[in-house]
Amino acid sequence: MYKHLDLNAQSNVPETNFKDVPARAAQAVAALKYHGIVNGKSDVYFGAADNITRGEATSFPLKNNEFVPIEVTAK
Repeated sequence: MYKHLDLNAQSNVPETNFKDVPARAAQAVAALKYHGIVNGKSDVYFGAADNITRGEATSFPLKNNEFVPIEVTAK
């Protein structure tokens, strides 16, 4: 979603306080949080290693105000 919304072009996004986000994802998570698309589980815990719930997955397109196609594969 970060790439789809072209948020990587923004350099004025403040860092987050999340302690569990890998360095490779920190900029993307910070941009998505700044735009109100994700919030994390608390001020310091994002839940980067947690499975996403159905409710969380369905809220992304709604918070973005547009449909973002998500490919889902069965296990």
